[in-house]
Amino acid sequence: MVDYYQSIKIFDFSTTIAQIMNSLSGAISVKANIGIVEVTDQKRFERIVQRILGLCFDNRQQIDVSGISKIGELDNIDESFFKFTDLDLRQIEIEVENVKKGVVEYLDCTTVKLPVDSDSIIDALDQLNFVEDNDLVNAANNITDPFVNNPEWLKYGIRGNIEASVNLNFVKLIIQGLVSGVLVPKILLPIFVMLKSIGKNLDDKINGYMDFLREFRTQAIDLISKLGAIFIKELFNIIKKDIKNLIQQIILDLAKEKADKRIVMILKLVQLLTVVGQFTKDWRQCKNVVDELLSLLQIATTGWGGEIPLPLTFASRLLDGFSSVRAFIGSIEELQKMGIPTGPMPDGSPNLTVLSMLGQIKAMSLEEAENGKVQIAIGPLAITPAGLTVPASAFGKKM
Repeated sequence: MVDYYQSIKIFDFSTTIAQIMNSLSGAISVKANIGIVEVTDQKRFERIVQRILGLCFDNRQQIDVSGISKIGELDNIDESFFKFTDLDLRQIEIEVENVKKGVVEYLDCTTVKLPVDSDSIIDALDQLNFVEDNDLVNAANNITDPFVNNPEWLKYGIRGNIEASVNLNFVKLIIQGLVSGVLVPKILLPIFVMLKSIGKNLDDKINGYMDFLREFRTQAIDLISKLGAIFIKELFNIIKKDIKNLIQQIILDLAKEKADKRIVMILKLVQLLTVVGQFTKDWRQCKNVVDELLSLLQIATTGWGGEIPLPLTFASRLLDGFSSVRAFIGSIEELQKMGIPTGPMPDGSPNLTVLSMLGQIKAMSLEEAENGKVQIAIGPLAITPAGLTVPASAFGKKM
């Protein structure tokens, strides 16, 4: 088995991209004329992968003498872990039906079913086989273009919005593609051959992804969770790098606007502190990546009594103030994340709940603009021959 695995390419970039695009569009399933049973099995597998990625792995190094200290991460995973709710089954049924019809649906388009140009997508995936390894990433960056450039989509006038949704969903499906790209026949073949050679015949037990997960649940969960941990760690490093670049840009902007070298020096220290963040030893632990990123910025506030550091406060002048429209769009996005309908009613009439929300936000913004005020306490500023300056109050408006 070692000789076999050393002679093959375990991870294939093109295969992974193809798996992602198939989950995104169903193009490969359509062209290969895969049956409903196989497509359903694939969609169920994708949901179980999401559940696995949500598991916690508590790697405590100290001896734990509590009542649950001997319970492992996988001990509570039984057959119920692989069962689906009525809502899950309904959603899977809709996705399978869309694949067989060759269409996709996106939240941005409410209930519009957009046709998939499977031929163009397959052609784009085939072209990856002729690209040099050094250029694969650049080629993959444009792999969704044949999907969103479908002439049929132009009839709906929604290409711009859908392109953002397609790219976002592509990122969300990267782990799915990694897992599906590893669990392919050439990787599993020697394992089944060895099992059969020792008398363990699994021909009648494994007929798809779900059967494989149930039979090898421990190994599969360990593999999938580790792949997810690698992805989260790399994503974290990318975001951290972006934060560093953002702060660097703020430094440059303030350096041009303010000649005070002390501000530049302090902000430079803040930038350096963001690089010295705490690293998670095992990225499968239940540690929120957002919290980890916030901790990078919170390091700079140590010793400031929880207040925003003065140098960073100067950067607030770069903000454009409160916007009722932007707040309304943000509210819509949050409602959509929670699954609350925000589109028109089934009869085509406006959604009064959403309209009332817009009115409320605009009224609050108008009231703040007309009557809102800010009171600031100004402490002693400088030492004069007569002593410290007298503390005072200042008033202003919040933009």
